[in-house]
Amino acid sequence: MRVRNYSDKEYKTQNKITINGTDVSYTTVSQDWIVTDEAGKEEVSFFTYSYLRTNVPEKQQPVLFAFNGGPGASCSQLHLGILGPTKIDFPEPEQQKARAVPALVSNNDSPLDVCDIVMIDPPGTGYARILCEEAASQYLCAEGDATAMALLIEAWLLRYDRFGSPVYILGESYGSIRAPQVVAQLMGGPTYDNLRNIAIPIAGIITIGNIGWNVHNLLAPDPHLPEESVIGLPAYAAAHWYHHLSNDGSLDLNFVEEAYQFSAMEYLPALYMGQALPPEKREHTAERLAYYTGVEKNVLLKNGLRLSVEDFLSQCCAKEGKTLGLYDSRYSMPQSMYTGMLDPVADDDAMGTYMPAFTTIMNGAKREELGIPAGMRYDQINFSVNGRFTHDMKRTPLECLTQAMRRDPDFRVFVGSGYYDLCTIFTYIRATMNEGKLDTSRVTMKNYEAGHLLYMGEKNAKAFGCDMREFIRGN
Repeated sequence: MRVRNYSDKEYKTQNKITINGTDVSYTTVSQDWIVTDEAGKEEVSFFTYSYLRTNVPEKQQPVLFAFNGGPGASCSQLHLGILGPTKIDFPEPEQQKARAVPALVSNNDSPLDVCDIVMIDPPGTGYARILCEEAASQYLCAEGDATAMALLIEAWLLRYDRFGSPVYILGESYGSIRAPQVVAQLMGGPTYDNLRNIAIPIAGIITIGNIGWNVHNLLAPDPHLPEESVIGLPAYAAAHWYHHLSNDGSLDLNFVEEAYQFSAMEYLPALYMGQALPPEKREHTAERLAYYTGVEKNVLLKNGLRLSVEDFLSQCCAKEGKTLGLYDSRYSMPQSMYTGMLDPVADDDAMGTYMPAFTTIMNGAKREELGIPAGMRYDQINFSVNGRFTHDMKRTPLECLTQAMRRDPDFRVFVGSGYYDLCTIFTYIRATMNEGKLDTSRVTMKNYEAGHLLYMGEKNAKAFGCDMREFIRGN
């Protein structure tokens, strides 16, 4: 793989904004990056959106490279939700309507006041393309994806002469798997697929919407984690509290922590006992589960005290005739037996509501702001990429981060999770940290009253924006 050192498409604008009382002048550069084979044949392209401060010494500015996940997802959610200097003015959760088109407004929570930002669309997403189908399999795999991303970051630093800038990597959802792999590629040597010692130091990594880190294949269960019913219980409790117990929509964190302690101290041992569990203990466990989840006790007993995520989403608000959203359990849709096959995104209660706004704004107001001409197709999420992607990894993401900490005593990790996220449950990463394989003195863990996109809502955006700034500043 080689990244061509010039762009076929490049669009520039000059802008000003005030962030947290700081006047920020910046250039935007939206451009493609063609990746070729060794003979120069075009194989895939990346597309980046670079936000570069112009009123500070540029080589002293940190650079944050950021991408979403999927695989097959563009960077639009991060771009328009939290990182860009302008963002979609979403209403508070449950108030957004699928056909509504919110405005694009100045983003006071963007970290552009403390770092330059480079948003990345991987091949087959956004404006990036797969140019040679015969070569696609080299890129639509965990190792090849990370290798190409690392080469892109190296090419960007070369083109913009930024090797003296501290580098940070941010990944969301599958990006939380990709990001550690990219860090390993950039800091590693000849045992990685690029067969080069790129030797680019990384100051830190930010991951949000985290998937399991201790597996060599994302599709395989993590043998180090408790089963789904146990790991999910605290997140079930958060959703139940929101829909049935909260007076004002706020979350009682004591209730969530109480559910966590019950899951570890009583629920897991009860499941381990199985049919040997005494009847009175079974009844007690079912009652406590009903208390924390809102699911009827007889349903829990019928299911052997187990409660999968899928069952919880359909059962928590069954009496109200609603099913909850996987990506944000605060959202709900009416239950129906007449819909036929459901779509995992369009029919998700949360994603089906706010994704149309991301698509509309990216194809309209944001495209115009960036100076990108009309007519270029923007692929929000490409499920052809997702369906062809293979997940085998030589090193687990956890091993990649352990190696990064070993190589650099100043390398740091930030992990953010949403209490209402039932796609990537916040206790996944908590259990991983409990294994003790990372130096937790260099790990910052934050939870937010949010779903998978943990920056949705004014309160969450402000909190996550502040936390990012502190992390990048090294506070």
